[in-house]
Amino acid sequence: DNNSKFQREKLKISPNLHPDLKQHAFEEQINSLSTELQKSKNNLMRAAEYGQHLIEENQEELWSLISTKNARVYVCGGVAMGKAVREAFTKIFGFYDKSKDGSKYLDNLLKKDIYVQELWG
Repeated sequence: DNNSKFQREKLKISPNLHPDLKQHAFEEQINSLSTELQKSKNNLMRAAEYGQHLIEENQEELWSLISTKNARVYVCGGVAMGKAVREAFTKIFGFYDKSKDGSKYLDNLLKKDIYVQELWG
């Protein structure tokens, strides 16, 4: 299985080491893996933020595509990201729609399957 393969490839400790050195080597490798995981998490968080900024930066074009060209919005990812994307679109719809009620506009898109979410997490 992938998990045990990952462990075999990442945690390489010579069986000939003194037990104290084995423990030290193991701890160093675990710390290294922890650092790698933290970097990956930070990169994912930055990617989510970047997506939010793109929505805000392109709000006029997105509004035009959705309101006049029948574009659809598909949001897939974690619940927190989905909430942030929804808030960004709600602001856009509230600004551009004549009713100024972004939540109501978005709810209507959800009912019509124009704004579709698949969230987990």
